[in-house]
Amino acid sequence: MKLFKILLLCALSLAWADDYDEFEKSLMDEPTATVATEETVSESSEESVVEDTSKPDYTNEKYWAERAANKEKTIQKKLYTGGVGFDLYLFGSGKVLSGYDNLYRSDLLEGDVNPVHFDLYVQFSRIAVSLGYHNTALVGIESVDFTVGYVLYDSRYLKFRPFVGFSGPVSDFTVKNEFCVGSDEVSEHSHCYIGDDEEISQEFTETGWMLGANVDLKFATTYFFSSDMTFSSFSLVGRFGVSSINLDGDVINGSGYMAFFSLGLGFYLW
Repeated sequence: MKLFKILLLCALSLAWADDYDEFEKSLMDEPTATVATEETVSESSEESVVEDTSKPDYTNEKYWAERAANKEKTIQKKLYTGGVGFDLYLFGSGKVLSGYDNLYRSDLLEGDVNPVHFDLYVQFSRIAVSLGYHNTALVGIESVDFTVGYVLYDSRYLKFRPFVGFSGPVSDFTVKNEFCVGSDEVSEHSHCYIGDDEEISQEFTETGWMLGANVDLKFATTYFFSSDMTFSSFSLVGRFGVSSINLDGDVINGSGYMAFFSLGLGFYLW
């Protein structure tokens, strides 16, 4: 009986020792987990700080100072990269080189001149695609022009881009005296214009061609709002060249060659 009690005490002692070892082990593991968690949080915080500093800080005076200091270098890097432009022409002139004799009867029609015409173009690298509305050397004849140009030269203050294209004629005439087309008398086979400042619109089926160049004299180039890579340029723009349009209307007929020249203001976002 005494031997049995001794064995029981030994068994209880061993069980208590095992439990104590497990409890002590758990106490030793907890600080390690806590330290690992703190290290993870510290690493995450450092990563977030790095991410935040990679974005421009518009409230930092250093950002604006570096932006201004790098302006000219950035402009040089951005040349020939492309953009969007709009040219508004306020003055235009032209001269008939040959043809267009007896284009219309001046006792019946009076040609009108549109004081303003324009170009809208998109530039991809050195290629510029343009759509515009322009006066021609013929009073009363305007044109819708589609051109493709090549930026032969571009710099801080000057851009030169030759172009070729097609043009569709548009008439802009006022009737001075009454007349009929198709017959001398009013009938189902004729169309009469009664005058009194009535406008006449001719439909032309043929298109013309043109060869010319655009010149931009950039007098101001600034950053576009708060961007440090996008610019806006303001320019004195010129457009000149030669063209030919065949006019095959009922009242207006003629063909030949003419020169054109225009001056205006331009805006270029690039």
